[in-house]
Amino acid sequence: MRLVKTLRPGLRNRCAGLAFVVSAEVQQANAKAIRAGAKLWGCPTTATHDPAAALAWARQQLAAPTPGAEEER
Repeated sequence: MRLVKTLRPGLRNRCAGLAFVVSAEVQQANAKAIRAGAKLWGCPTTATHDPAAALAWARQQLAAPTPGAEEER
């Protein structure tokens, strides 16, 4: 948990999202953390057993406008 607290500010500022590719069993065992998603990590998250679905979600996140992006250009 200490690592998450250390990473969260940087993820909140720089991360478009985190896609976790894990088995259904792992998703079930970690359901509470997966549901906490953005609150826990500081950025959008998804969990799936399908690498193609994770990649599609990540591409969608990267294509979406991010708050403050216009000011940075």
